[in-house]
Amino acid sequence: MGKDNIKFIVNRNTKEMYSCSKKIYDDIINDKCWNNPMEFKLRKNKHRIKGFYFKYYNGDNFMFESAFSKNCWYSKEEVKEPEDKNKLFGVCLGFNCAPKRIKPANWISFAPWHWNSIRLAWRPDFKNKNIINVYPYIYDAALRITPPKLFSVKVEEKFLIGIESFSSRLSTEYKFHAYANNKKYMDEYCFEYLVNPTGFFIPPYFGGNNVSPRDMVISINYL
Repeated sequence: MGKDNIKFIVNRNTKEMYSCSKKIYDDIINDKCWNNPMEFKLRKNKHRIKGFYFKYYNGDNFMFESAFSKNCWYSKEEVKEPEDKNKLFGVCLGFNCAPKRIKPANWISFAPWHWNSIRLAWRPDFKNKNIINVYPYIYDAALRITPPKLFSVKVEEKFLIGIESFSSRLSTEYKFHAYANNKKYMDEYCFEYLVNPTGFFIPPYFGGNNVSPRDMVISINYL
């Protein structure tokens, strides 16, 4: 089996990531695991999703597949700040973080996801209609980190995200794994002095400062 045929999947019992055949990966992408995805509705002229969502994060590796509805693509002219990134999904690493890591002068919000968090963010590719760019989006001790684009994907096309964590005595490293367009993408980030954090999952959010120009739907299937 060649390198191009190796994908990844999460063992649901041990939460370990391991390689699998292209057939198993294709079963996930081709609806065979797309049983009951959550549809998060971003409402017109709002930042937050409709309804309430809370799910505890225990520090394990996790994986989800997702898709953007066609309405998620918008033009620069439809929002005031087109460079803003919208939030897809991720985790707040806030329940057992040492408060002394966060200096009061750095507090920008009482929202715990602005202290320590890892998420994926997105915005349209304004030069290519119906293409969405996806980015890692991180807060480390209240400092926002915005790495370069991880991948691009067409609206209504499913993609797979895996977040893998490695904790040592003084730090925790996270690896972002993504599969979209039959290609593999990866990025990583290390939190110093943050060990085995737990917290909660963060649902989609529109903005930045912009509000959603129309109703949009993001489907997420937590695997």
